[in-house]
Amino acid sequence: MTSIIAIGASFFMWLSGGRILDGPIPKEESGYFSYDVCHQNPTTYCRDLLPGHREVAATWFLSPERIAAETLIVPSALGVVLLLLIPSLPVSKSTSPDPPSLPIRFLSLICVCIQVFYKISGYANKLAFMVMPCNMLWTVSLLATLIPAARDTLVQCMYSLQILVWVVFVISDTSDLKMPFEIQFFWINHVLLVLVPFYYLFTSKVPAKLCVLDFLKWWLLSCSVTGIFYFGFVTPLAVLTRLNLNYMLSPPPTGGSENFRLESMALMALGFFISRLITVGIYQVVLIAKKKVKQQ
Repeated sequence: MTSIIAIGASFFMWLSGGRILDGPIPKEESGYFSYDVCHQNPTTYCRDLLPGHREVAATWFLSPERIAAETLIVPSALGVVLLLLIPSLPVSKSTSPDPPSLPIRFLSLICVCIQVFYKISGYANKLAFMVMPCNMLWTVSLLATLIPAARDTLVQCMYSLQILVWVVFVISDTSDLKMPFEIQFFWINHVLLVLVPFYYLFTSKVPAKLCVLDFLKWWLLSCSVTGIFYFGFVTPLAVLTRLNLNYMLSPPPTGGSENFRLESMALMALGFFISRLITVGIYQVVLIAKKKVKQQ
């Protein structure tokens, strides 16, 4: 196992091209003429980067060996959970056989396109930030309207992942948003994203059942897929692009220990549980309200 981790660490060092700094990039205090280094081999000064790039430049907060170990172990363990889970997943049949909502499809497409526009118009490799949770949720929302057979599964996952959108309104990092109206769109984007799952919920197109077994299976599916994606795919992408994508290489500004990635995963799982619990509770209230209206 040690030799495999060593090979993985060497792979990450090769993938980074040796340009990721060993220490944190100092906070900007000296203005435009700062000679702080943001990348090495060759030396690249922060002042030469486009606005917003400095704030997300990657550094080796953890050793390549530690990152390699987590990247190998976490997706493998979650992959086993996923393989055991898939055959027993409940088939959530929509109570509404109508075609996908065109307004939701249009809204999802517009938000994805605007995000892509901001990303390709920004600093180098900024397009990689499309893997951030809220951007991925818009992609999932769009796919739910384009692939009817996968709609229920995708929306059920959105019910769990909604906590990632809610948290933004309490704790948000907009330090790299420097383009015109980018911050304003950031907030509009998240408000709209809150509403999309509730559309499916309030219309009963994708029910959130009270069954405990269904609840746990959908929750585990959301945790497994998210963990595999961010540890197994986003981490190498962060090293390759030399960007701290979703804080997979360094903790957020609030700080963190060397276990910050594992701690974040545990908090994510707890958040998904709470999000799904709230969603199921709201759906039960909606059903009761609809029943009373029919009785009247």
